[in-house]
Amino acid sequence: MVPPIDNKVILFLYRRSRTFFYRQRRTFCHLCLFCLPALAESRVTDDAGLLTQETRQTLEEYNDQWNNKYTAVVAVATVDSTHGRSVEKYAAQLGKAWGLGPSDMLLLMVKGDHYYVLLGDSVNSTATDTQRNKLKNAVETDYYKNDYDRAALSFFRAADVVYAQIFQK
Repeated sequence: MVPPIDNKVILFLYRRSRTFFYRQRRTFCHLCLFCLPALAESRVTDDAGLLTQETRQTLEEYNDQWNNKYTAVVAVATVDSTHGRSVEKYAAQLGKAWGLGPSDMLLLMVKGDHYYVLLGDSVNSTATDTQRNKLKNAVETDYYKNDYDRAALSFFRAADVVYAQIFQK
């Protein structure tokens, strides 16, 4: 059991992060500040250091275009560990903590382990199996060769096509 935390500390941590707190008992919930990376102003959070600055910049440019055109983004998180959770569960918790919307996607890359693509509800319900497979195939080969930059860029190129197809309808 986690000991109670002073209200000032909770308020400070709450303002500094975008995580959830269980306030009634003044204890952290299992989605604690130390388990999930905080979403910075950038939609690309490279805590594991897997991406180059050039790749992060390119991904941000894609996101700026998608946000203006479709009101949609692809958030990217690279982490060293999922802290014992499955990548699916970690991605879902991260997407919720970051406030990703129904038209957004999340690309989670775990250093030396697996990746996961989380689709927002409207993308998931609208995308065909072929489109989902294109997204998966775009990232998979390069990811497991540890070429994380190329995997992320390939995924974003595929996402660009999928977004254009989904939002043209």
